Amino acid sequence: MEFRWRTSAMPDRIQRQRTKGWKMPENTVYVGRGTQWGNPFDDPALYGDNARRAGLFRKFLMDAEATCLGPRPEEVVPGVVWPVVLTELGERGQTVLRRLSELRGKNLACWCPAGCACHADVLIEFANKDS
Repeated sequence: MEFRWRTSAMPDRIQRQRTKGWKMPENTVYVGRGTQWGNPFDDPALYGDNARRAGLFRKFLMDAEATCLGPRPEEVVPGVVWPVVLTELGERGQTVLRRLSELRGKNLACWCPAGCACHADVLIEFANKDS
């Protein structure tokens, strides 16, 4: 087994701010809602707390071909229709995996509070795995 020195520190997750004058640091990519990197499991009413949603996102990346990533929302909240067509979800996961190299070495910004689980942490981990 070959030993390799890590040449740089792992990128950070940056919490976006609404304070006047705040600017996103250099070498940082916003990965929140509305971006190709956003967590499709972003609704707490349907998918639970931050830790559960980050866990679903991890599973989403680990198995982009999955047909079911946990309980369907209608099982959690009766009467709610499943919001994402599963084939589209699988295609989206494959696209994220193909494009992960674009995030390698970059800090990732999201609105999640520091200290909470966040899908950005999962993206940092996957994008910066040793190849």
